[in-house]
Amino acid sequence: FEPQYLRLSAVLENWKKGPVAVWHPELGRTCYFQNMSFDRGDVHFIVADWASRTGDPAALHDVPGGTWSWFADDLAGCRKPRKENIVILSHHPMWNYGALSRYGFAASDLHVLRALTRRYAGHIDANLGGHLHVNLSIDARKTAGHRVLVTDATFDDVNCLRLVYVFAQRDRIRYLHRVCRVEG
Repeated sequence: FEPQYLRLSAVLENWKKGPVAVWHPELGRTCYFQNMSFDRGDVHFIVADWASRTGDPAALHDVPGGTWSWFADDLAGCRKPRKENIVILSHHPMWNYGALSRYGFAASDLHVLRALTRRYAGHIDANLGGHLHVNLSIDARKTAGHRVLVTDATFDDVNCLRLVYVFAQRDRIRYLHRVCRVEG
């Protein structure tokens, strides 16, 4: 995807891309992470790759060049001109989902992740994820400082898309989400 990333870097404000090929000593192999961030107006988007690509559950990947350090640094260093101006996109939702917890983060990783995101609670609006093949809305503001919004996959049943409308107000950004069924 390198040609596309080069193109995006030329058209998106404040484009940043994390290391891709990263040696993961705990897994004993190289992982290929797709961590990136960019701004669109006052909204900062962080794309966090919590997947190892081996069917393992979500993980922080706290190794040199891994997702955790990249995510924490980007979150700390991004512009925060208004409340709720940060949107985090990830395949694995940043949540542990009861009966489906084997597909999510280990409790210890989730504790560390929530401790970090709570520090930026006034600036993070939501984590938009997938992976679970359901539409879900979780108010995790007390535990994680943001909402978790999951959108169903587009290939295994009714096709769904999440449309997000963004409104800049004086001191904050507001979002209106609509999950839409796509026919045909």
